Amino acid sequence: LDTNIFLSHLKFLDELKDTVIKGVGRPLLVVPWVVLQELDSLKTSRRRFPQMRASIAIRFLHSCFSASHPCVRGQTMDEVNTEVNNRAICNNDDRILHCCSVYQAKLKLKGQGTVILCSNDIQLCNKALVNGVKAVDWKTLVSELHVVPTTTCTTHTREFSAVDQTATKKFRRALSKAVEMEMMAYDEEWKEIVAVRPPWSLKDLLFLLQEHWREVFSPLLSRGGG
Repeated sequence: LDTNIFLSHLKFLDELKDTVIKGVGRPLLVVPWVVLQELDSLKTSRRRFPQMRASIAIRFLHSCFSASHPCVRGQTMDEVNTEVNNRAICNNDDRILHCCSVYQAKLKLKGQGTVILCSNDIQLCNKALVNGVKAVDWKTLVSELHVVPTTTCTTHTREFSAVDQTATKKFRRALSKAVEMEMMAYDEEWKEIVAVRPPWSLKDLLFLLQEHWREVFSPLLSRGGG
């Protein structure tokens, strides 16, 4: 798992760690050592949004590690120092790929399992694919595993279809503008870490309100009531 997945899709990971996937079983979520380091650095960031998301991710991982959750594992220092194919390691992308290679080698010895790198960084995915590691972004992972995150708004479809379409479009545009303005005020680089990038459907907007409620939108209502 890449760092950006912890920042943008933590609720999904919380569900995935306890999900039995048909034909696969329960997946093992592996956290590269460099991802732990990057989260540590982000928690002291001057940018409020990644700072808070990183802190929440760190607490999530602590709860998993302290409980010895069987499906959440961090890369150990011994694994970091394991040589694989004599590859040079020059940056953090290389360190994540090294982690993938270590676990590929372990699974090969057991004769079972597949390593999948999940990252929203397209170039990191490209590097992984070139080196024989399957790599997907979050949306593709959800699609391929046939897992529907409960945080995604999947209900009320019939109700929306019954609403006057013109009114729905006006509401979506107004809500989209409000969400974008508040996200911009919260962090100028919000598009890099927002859970769903624009353009947004009404379903996307409702999901964003839920996903980023604590950090972004609840202070807005506090100011309004103020």
